[in-house]
Amino acid sequence: MENIDLEIKILDYLQGRLSETERKEVEGLQRTSQAFTAKFNEVKQVWEGLDIRQVPETGPEMRTNFKAMLNTFELEQAHSQTNQFASTWKKLTGLLVYRTRYNWAYSILLLIIGAMIMYLFLKPQRSVIEDLSQQLNDKKQTIMLTMLENPTATERMKAVNYTHELHTVNDKVINALLATLNTDDNENVRLVTLDALVKLADNPKVREGLVASIVNQDSELMQIALADAMLQLQEKKSVRSLKKILKEQPDMNDMSKRKLEQTVQKLETI
Repeated sequence: MENIDLEIKILDYLQGRLSETERKEVEGLQRTSQAFTAKFNEVKQVWEGLDIRQVPETGPEMRTNFKAMLNTFELEQAHSQTNQFASTWKKLTGLLVYRTRYNWAYSILLLIIGAMIMYLFLKPQRSVIEDLSQQLNDKKQTIMLTMLENPTATERMKAVNYTHELHTVNDKVINALLATLNTDDNENVRLVTLDALVKLADNPKVREGLVASIVNQDSELMQIALADAMLQLQEKKSVRSLKKILKEQPDMNDMSKRKLEQTVQKLETI
């Protein structure tokens, strides 16, 4: 389990948001793993020193609506393609009504139709599937961006989690996620967003955004989570930002300060 996922799960445990099975899993790890116990105590100390808002649980309505929208979109695409094919076929059959005086034109037309048929049959079906898949992916991105504007924190968290269902993300999605990481007023939403962005860190724009976000965070828990992300990504460019918040926040919690100092030391030795 990655550090960010682990911290989020411990945070959920402290807030009483885990299922019975997940709660027993955390308690079992506390009994059997010294490393997990140390991480648990570390997050708990930060949690007890900070004011983290609880995010209320909601029903499955949004996911149901989301799936319904996708199903409607797929039906519309299939219906549109069927109508387009029928219209094209009707036009072609109309052209094939034979007229003697146009023998030369029919010969050329038959050659063109034959070439088109060969192209359509030889064209890999995979490209059609890829086109539909990309259209569906674009639709998901649009829905996700809309959900990010929802006033309910839980729905914004769900929107961020939908990024895991996308096989590609465009700049608009990346910009929206970075804006959420920097400006969302709910700390849990920002933590989930950070987790999603770390998974997209192969994109240079995402890495630059994560480094820049360090100095924008006023929450010690977010600063620690970003420090862990920088260590996971081995991002040495973050050292300057981490040193800056250490210098500009002399009243920082001792445990948080020690954590950031250790992260700086590790990054400097990479």
